[in-house]
Amino acid sequence: MTQLDELARLVQAHRNGRVAILELGVGLHNGVIKRMLAQIANACEHATYIVFNYGQAMAPDASCETILVDGDMAPAFEEIARCHP
Repeated sequence: MTQLDELARLVQAHRNGRVAILELGVGLHNGVIKRMLAQIANACEHATYIVFNYGQAMAPDASCETILVDGDMAPAFEEIARCHP
């Protein structure tokens, strides 16, 4: 089984559940990755597509909820860690 097959299986298994797609530091020059992640998010009924990127927090057309975080991701993850003891 290839990595793409495994990814397709994973998406299919969770397409009706709550899914968060995290895009961490993928710049604008990596359009193939950005489009692939948006396609995965669009395939999941209750997905949230979250983009962390310093100066390039942009997302391709995604039909799901999208959160853009333009800045250093370390403080954001520290805040998330404080929310869950």
